[in-house]
Amino acid sequence: MIVEEFRDAALELTWKQALICMGLRWGVTDEAGRPVNAWARHLIPQAKRAFRARRRDFLQGEKFWKDHLATLAISAGGKK
Repeated sequence: MIVEEFRDAALELTWKQALICMGLRWGVTDEAGRPVNAWARHLIPQAKRAFRARRRDFLQGEKFWKDHLATLAISAGGKK
């Protein structure tokens, strides 16, 4: 559940922002983003992997649509 929350945060936040915000919310980090205990040290790498995968997919999707719309504008005679 916590890992999924980090994954969803990738659509709006950077990793550092998500680490602090979600970490404080779930009690796994302090205000500086440091893990508070051994369980949190184990959880954070899992959350980061999920975050990075979602962020990568999100950014690739944005790039696709940007390129696609530019291609449509060019084919329609518009300027890029």
